[in-house]
Amino acid sequence: MELAILIALEASGKTTFYRQGLTAMHEPVSQNDYPRARHWQRSQLRLIEEALAEG
Repeated sequence: MELAILIALEASGKTTFYRQGLTAMHEPVSQNDYPRARHWQRSQLRLIEEALAEG
């Protein structure tokens, strides 16, 4: 199991980097997927926990 965490400034190329090299091995969990969610951190943590539980 691998977990890749990309942290950088806005518009610095995180999504492009993911698309070019990580799509085959990783599932994205991005704040961008929850632009209007009040508690987007909860949603992100739930998705991460589910992915880790699956192995």
